[in-house]
Amino acid sequence: SSSLFFLNQLLQKFSKERKPERSLEVLDRASSFLQPDLYSYSIVIHAFARNGDDEMAQYVFDQLKARNKLRPNVYVYNALLSAYANSNNVEKCLALLNLMERGDDPMIVPTVVTYSTVVNCLCKVDRITEALSILDKMVSRGVQPNVVTYNSILAAWSRRAKVDFMAAREAEVLLENMEKFSIDYSPPDLVSYCTVVHALCNANE
Repeated sequence: SSSLFFLNQLLQKFSKERKPERSLEVLDRASSFLQPDLYSYSIVIHAFARNGDDEMAQYVFDQLKARNKLRPNVYVYNALLSAYANSNNVEKCLALLNLMERGDDPMIVPTVVTYSTVVNCLCKVDRITEALSILDKMVSRGVQPNVVTYNSILAAWSRRAKVDFMAAREAEVLLENMEKFSIDYSPPDLVSYCTVVHALCNANE
């Protein structure tokens, strides 16, 4: 309906302005006279996710499940996942991924965005081995990693190169694989190359 379209436009506006509390207030008020859809809720969850407020993102997610007959889909789950990731809440990220992977609900099957979010979360806290394990699992489930997924790993190797020069070599090898085996990997972009150069500088090579 036009009312729902207008609501979602307004929610997007406040989300872009980084005013998640305002978007939640609008959502609450609108709920008294129209039925927000899954997109409405995902916008508000993403708004809190951008601010790294996983508690409020979880609150909105819980409100969706309590108030509505709507079943959260993968986009809503990915929004909540990004809130956990932006708060560096690794354990909650992994727990939510496990729930999505169980296969109980076909609406929440993990996507490339799901896995890339978890990989990035692990990489930010230098849990690279676990990130690579998630990457392997992703591929085994038929989800193709993209350049964003690989750039997270390259960035993690680059940061580690400050204390372990071998990390720069790992970044180089990954970049080479991205160049040579772009069908299995993903072609590198400008960020990929800049990150590896930075890794070599960090390792003083």
